[in-house]
Order: sequence, then structure tokens, then C-alpha cells
Amino acid sequence: MSFAILRALLLVLPLALYLLWRRWEARRGSARDRATPWALLAVAGLMLVVLSLIASTLFDGGRPGSIYRPTTVERDGTTVPGGFEE
Repeated sequence: MSFAILRALLLVLPLALYLLWRRWEARRGSARDRATPWALLAVAGLMLVVLSLIASTLFDGGRPGSIYRPTTVERDGTTVPGGFEE
């Protein structure tokens, strides 16, 4: 769940920062009437998501030489979580 929430926040982050900047600019009185760069904001958000996925792939995981044990379901229906073993 937190995986999806983090990626959604990263996707929306450029838009939120842009809107905060526009609001600050309007309060200063120097706001110009211009169109919102939706395509640029979408690309920036997607780039943040892709970079976070690459970073999580590179930096999450076990130590070198460790063995990954996948999640298994026992005969009685209990789930044994997976993980890395030394």
C-alpha cells in the first residue's frame, strides 16, 4: 500500500509545487496570466516515479551473496513471508 501511495505522491509533486509557486507569485502581485504546462508537469511526475522505481531496485534488497526466499503458503493456510537469508 505504501508503495502505491509514495508513487502517487511523487506523480503529483510537480503539480503541487507549481500550484504553490503560482499562489506565491499571485500574492506578491507579479502573477501573469499564462497557461498551466500540463504536459511538462506530467513528464516531470513520471520521471520522478521512474527514478524512484530504479532507486528502489538498486538500493532495496539483501546483502551480496544472500539468498531470496519467496513468500510461501503452508498447508494449514498460513502465510510465511519471504525475505533474504544469509
